[in-house]
Amino acid sequence: MSELLRLWNWAGGGLPGGALWLLPALGLWPALLYLVIRPIGVFRDRRPTAWLGGGWLILLGLHVLLRARSMPPEAPPNLLLWPPDQPAGAVAVFARAEQGLRAAQLAGGLRWDGQPLELRITQHLLAPGRAQPETAEEARQLLEALNVRFLVQLGGPPEAPSLRLWHLRWQVCTLDDQQAAADTSHAALAAALHELLTRQFPGAPAPAAAWRAEWAPLYVPVADSARLWLELPTGTLPAWEDLRRTDLLGALGAPASQVVDGLGRALARADSGAALGAEPWLAAGFWFARQGDWEQVGQALTNALALEAGHPLIYWQLAHLAPSRLKPFGYDNRVQARLRCLSFCPVFVPALLEQVPDWLASQRGSVAGAAVDRALCAYPGHGELLLLRGNIAYEVLDYPTARRRYREACTRLPGDARPWLNLGQLHVIHREWAAAIPTLEQAVALGSPPASLHLLGLAHHKLGHREVARRTLERRLALGGPADELASTRRLLDSLSGGAR
Repeated sequence: MSELLRLWNWAGGGLPGGALWLLPALGLWPALLYLVIRPIGVFRDRRPTAWLGGGWLILLGLHVLLRARSMPPEAPPNLLLWPPDQPAGAVAVFARAEQGLRAAQLAGGLRWDGQPLELRITQHLLAPGRAQPETAEEARQLLEALNVRFLVQLGGPPEAPSLRLWHLRWQVCTLDDQQAAADTSHAALAAALHELLTRQFPGAPAPAAAWRAEWAPLYVPVADSARLWLELPTGTLPAWEDLRRTDLLGALGAPASQVVDGLGRALARADSGAALGAEPWLAAGFWFARQGDWEQVGQALTNALALEAGHPLIYWQLAHLAPSRLKPFGYDNRVQARLRCLSFCPVFVPALLEQVPDWLASQRGSVAGAAVDRALCAYPGHGELLLLRGNIAYEVLDYPTARRRYREACTRLPGDARPWLNLGQLHVIHREWAAAIPTLEQAVALGSPPASLHLLGLAHHKLGHREVARRTLERRLALGGPADELASTRRLLDSLSGGAR
């Protein structure tokens, strides 16, 4: 059934309604011949077979032409490894498997069904709270958001985990393969993942070195930098782990000598072979950027591009160079480089947070909203993305969506005043004074800007709570601030005359 649906979608291409319009058109043509053309005597005593076949060929040719113009060529198959948040060791399993796949891709040995397979790089790019689909429909939405054909995830209950391979083609997502794991330990997950990958993608190598538990801090997100500093492994490490440790040392502010020594080892390995891909040069680029050595940053990015042009972090670094330094790389401005980064990883949150204001400034709110919706498909509970989506909806006057997203952000960011303040402002705009008061009070309690007190006083004033409104507005004036804001509060305070209620 899935293959029939894929075939139907393929026949329709990117046309609205697919190939559905062709069926009544093919049936209408014989009726037109019989009811309209035949009575005027065009055929006389001849059979209308040539007219019938010629009309059908024209309709088919028109459909093929429209399909070709509306549907871009199919991209080469690509693969993304999508690690879960839990168990924590799974992140390391997926990251190490990806490292092996990257080395195989650089050597030209990563293929699927006789075609080169493009690997989408995810290391250091994914946010926590990743969605883990359980059904084909959930997987389809995630794969479309990530713009990938193949996705490997860990599914099932903790007592019976399994690695799953989802395949999206012609808008149909299927579970092509799965491999049970004995348990959720690193060894069991790594063995199951390797078996799944080698079965579906010949050339996928096993991890180069056996796993050691003390390497775990190199792969988990940095939640506590002081604790991570104490947990970083010491001594001699394999190439990838050594490079990751060097990168973390630079980010944590280690002595320059330690970082430089690690970069020296990584760049020496890069000169002797391409197994590490662009990572040594990216680590060097970040380090040189911290030192303000922009010439060296440009050289490092040039070398990285020559090795792995599909690495999103290359373009993320480019997006922070001065415009004059972007010309040699073929970009006129930072926005172009940032969009290139998002083309490889549409759910890279830092790039998305920087790009949305540019879309809004250029009146492309629908594009910004669609991009954030894709990211929310990957991270459904991400508080900052929910807040951002609410702000986008607010800008394009989509108030129901803004209201819904702000409420979700209030739940996901319980200690943050911003979603409460934005929701309160939305209530004020719609003159929902009773609903605005508790929302704005929560924003004030969480430390929102003093202007929220003006809105709170206004809401109390509109409901006739004059004494409460007066105290709130006086509190706003006592906090000080810009003259125009204070003038507006004074005018509202002056209007409060008469008895309190």
